[in-house]
Amino acid sequence: MYKSKIIVQCLGDDPADLREEYGEAEPYVRQLARLFLRSSIGRGDALELHHKQEELIQIISRDYPQAAKKLGLPLKHSAPLSTELPLKEATATKEQFKNAREAFIMPILAKKGWSIHRLAVEAQLDFHTVNDYLKGKTRPNRSTRKAFSDALEVPVENLPR
Repeated sequence: MYKSKIIVQCLGDDPADLREEYGEAEPYVRQLARLFLRSSIGRGDALELHHKQEELIQIISRDYPQAAKKLGLPLKHSAPLSTELPLKEATATKEQFKNAREAFIMPILAKKGWSIHRLAVEAQLDFHTVNDYLKGKTRPNRSTRKAFSDALEVPVENLPR
């Protein structure tokens, strides 16, 4: 499987060898190997790791097809990443998210290059508070909504309840 190959190759090879093998795709390949390793040992948020892996696979497949072929990655010719979409288009693709909160916030995070954890840090909220809000498990109070609003730089009335 390509995941095992990437992990073994990136952990065992000299960085210069990887650069020679994959060229400009080397930093993406190395980052992908780290994500695969983290997910295989159960470190980190599984959904977030999966999304990051898919983004890197899409970048490598789209921008570095020779490297993707060498790695045995599945070649994907799908829609552009949400980070490449204008914000209005990104928020319109709600079917890719489970609920309105995720549909509204995840494209903003992608545009900023933030993770859910980074949003929690920027909003000065507990990670679980942010995650539960995104999953629709809680109804945040006024001060929590204000913290989200300030961190995301959007009017509080635009945030889904």
